[in-house]
Amino acid sequence: MIMSGGLSGNYNSIKSIKREGYNNKSLEEVYSFDVVLNSEDIGLVRAGGMEEEDSYPYTGKKGECKFKPEKVAVKVVNFTNVPTYEKQIAANLVHHGPLAIGLNAIFMQTYISGVSCPLVCGKRRINHGVLLVGYGSKGFSILRFGYRPYWIIKNSWGNKWGEHGYYHLCQGHGMCGMNTMVSAVMTQTSS
Repeated sequence: MIMSGGLSGNYNSIKSIKREGYNNKSLEEVYSFDVVLNSEDIGLVRAGGMEEEDSYPYTGKKGECKFKPEKVAVKVVNFTNVPTYEKQIAANLVHHGPLAIGLNAIFMQTYISGVSCPLVCGKRRINHGVLLVGYGSKGFSILRFGYRPYWIIKNSWGNKWGEHGYYHLCQGHGMCGMNTMVSAVMTQTSS
């Protein structure tokens, strides 16, 4: 269920970008589904979509799925996995908007600000789903003693974490495995 937080954010961002009003899709609903990691997207498609946050509030506890098909606010029409090459990820970000990604979050836990460029960060221990929302060409990295291009990542830990809820991660070399699980979702809002 690593990608679920990113997918929920992806729905919110797409809806917001289309200027149909900003509404939170339910994170609790996503986390309640008991599906295999690589089939999270498929599980949401089969479930029929997602409800609004108001009708399915987040509790942060494992529990039964209380999904109600009649309360679906947005449907997943399709999804695609994005290639691992970072220039292709950037192109997909520009073309499709925010992308759901999985990464190793070990260094996110102590992040405060700036550009995070860990010297060693496992690329195979993917343990957190986030939303890739943009990139910058020049941000200061204290560990690298200079400016580096970076990814802008929206996290689900609230606005008091990181830079108002965002994480800046060095571009290049698939830092922390950020390029190994990238997907774009196509949605349709319910009428």
